[in-house]
Amino acid sequence: MNEDEISKATGEVAERDHAVDNVSKDSSFGPGFWNKNIVTDESAPLLYSRRAIYTFTFFGGAVFGAVMLSMNMNTVGKVKEVLYAMSFGILFMIGVIYLTSMGINLPSVGVANLLVGWIFDAFFWTRFVGKDTKYRRRPILVPTIVVVVLNVLVFLPRFLGM
Repeated sequence: MNEDEISKATGEVAERDHAVDNVSKDSSFGPGFWNKNIVTDESAPLLYSRRAIYTFTFFGGAVFGAVMLSMNMNTVGKVKEVLYAMSFGILFMIGVIYLTSMGINLPSVGVANLLVGWIFDAFFWTRFVGKDTKYRRRPILVPTIVVVVLNVLVFLPRFLGM
């Protein structure tokens, strides 16, 4: 290869790498998805992060995720819309209780919680909080303590055979 061919090939590789970097930052599957709108600006609203809501929905259930999302929606002024998120979370929980009473096992409930977490993010967050809303991360210490305590209260008796 001569210098022109090498230069052209190097430029094409650089363009391809730049395009891949941009896709991964903007894509919902890329590494920057969860953090792309988090800022340190004091004027930005203090919200539970998208990742926190998704994670707490998985470990705490649909109502827990709905409460966190509703707090965010209230913070950004979507007070009437809080009813939608809470109703969805409660109805989903009733559905899970019904299915578990019919013998559906816990791993299926975990998959269902992943689904509802995705719905909270893809539909409710995008529509009511705003896909491009810049925000500061709200601390998750209190929700973490609550979820751990609730899970211990729910699962400890099962492990102890009570």
